[in-house]
Amino acid sequence: MGPDYSTTKGDSSYKSAERSKDFHNFGIDALKQVSKKGRISMKLTITRNQASGMFGGVKFELVAKVTLTPEESAIISKYKADKEVLLKKEVKIPLTGRALTFDLTIGSLMTGQTFKCNDIAEILEYEKNAKESCESFRNYLAVMQSFGGQEVIEY
Repeated sequence: MGPDYSTTKGDSSYKSAERSKDFHNFGIDALKQVSKKGRISMKLTITRNQASGMFGGVKFELVAKVTLTPEESAIISKYKADKEVLLKKEVKIPLTGRALTFDLTIGSLMTGQTFKCNDIAEILEYEKNAKESCESFRNYLAVMQSFGGQEVIEY
């Protein structure tokens, strides 16, 4: 169930009577409102490495890690959000026809997530996934910071 919006006669603004529980779709206006209250300073560091493969080829590695302020870390701990899945990806195992399901979580980004790849296209895909996951992570932080307050949305 989404937010309940109501208005009074002659009033052009809408007031949210309850918050949306869908963290992933938390609006930009709400993020701006939250940033006035407590700024989100999360940083994503992406490290790219390469090494020689066993048979002379090149292997690629991407490490994605977020750095949080002590306040942001405390919020994650308070809400026990480290196991929250930001991205669920299916990785096919060559020659077997099988696949593994991979979950990118808030906790794995906080400790640093390593992706090993065979080509640059895979590296670019994982980098894109990490950046998108950080946008979701930022939304989670904004919502968690906003509890105890109220949100007013004007149209």
